[in-house]
Amino acid sequence: MIPASSDNPDFFAKFTTKDYPAHKKSVYSIGWNCTGSNLASASEDYTIKVWNLTSSGIERAHDLKDHTNVVEQLAWHPENPDLLASVSADKTLKLWDMRASKKNIKTVSSKDSNLNLAWAPDGKTIAVGTNEDCVAFYEAGSLTSIKQMKFDREVNAISWNVSGQIFLIATSSENGLTGPITVIDGKQLTDIEGMDTLDFHRGRCYCVAMDPKGKYFATGAADALIALWDVEELVSIKAFSKRDCPIRQLSFSHDGMLIASAAEDTTLEIFHVDKPESVKKIECNSIQQSVAWHPSRFMLAYTLEDKDKGGEGCPIHLFGVF
Repeated sequence: MIPASSDNPDFFAKFTTKDYPAHKKSVYSIGWNCTGSNLASASEDYTIKVWNLTSSGIERAHDLKDHTNVVEQLAWHPENPDLLASVSADKTLKLWDMRASKKNIKTVSSKDSNLNLAWAPDGKTIAVGTNEDCVAFYEAGSLTSIKQMKFDREVNAISWNVSGQIFLIATSSENGLTGPITVIDGKQLTDIEGMDTLDFHRGRCYCVAMDPKGKYFATGAADALIALWDVEELVSIKAFSKRDCPIRQLSFSHDGMLIASAAEDTTLEIFHVDKPESVKKIECNSIQQSVAWHPSRFMLAYTLEDKDKGGEGCPIHLFGVF
């Protein structure tokens, strides 16, 4: 049995790691659907793979091959376990339905390469960030354009909070020496009066993750720090250090207590929001690319950077109790 509290020193004692051959090149994004029945992986090899969760791990269910360039990010619908969105360097946003015979059900093209993706919590809006530092908002059902916002600094990650009240944009200053977080009204998609940016990171801010309980959000940056923020007050309340290692991606566990960090080193670390140091270190044979906690279980999916193995040499790793 797993100890009830994730801050228990013996919590990870029975956890093991299983590896699953997946993609020919690096996996940039992974994510569980809202029920946790499926995991999807998006790759530099232009493909998306969808996996079924079984009693012993995962098994491949679908190969999605309609993109014609690197698939940068994917995100499942927050309430419908069959709908998946993806963005690619091929300048498209695609919507997929796992129930349809042809899984790609809608595509919208843009003039720039797409890098970032987020669903609004009500599932009605999709936001896409581009390599030209624009954020475009689309009506999710039809993929019609609602609004576009252009920023004068690098846009690296985007996310609504759990309630949808605010929308966060992880950015970089022009010289890359700071990583401001821009906050806008998540419903009206306009500036919040008296609010411009949240300043904390002394380096490019690369990622933002939401606590599913709605209490916190976390940001990671080139300064090797993970900042934990209070959603209501919009103030940083704690920071975790990865020493000299930039943070690539973050993910909260379903109870909002554990933060997994993908960083540019070979040690994947898991932090507890109430502890000053990491509570678990997973030694890897390459630097980490992506992390995703299961939505209702203490099971972590993660991927590593391609080491030119060829074939399906970029696996998905599952860390948990099987």
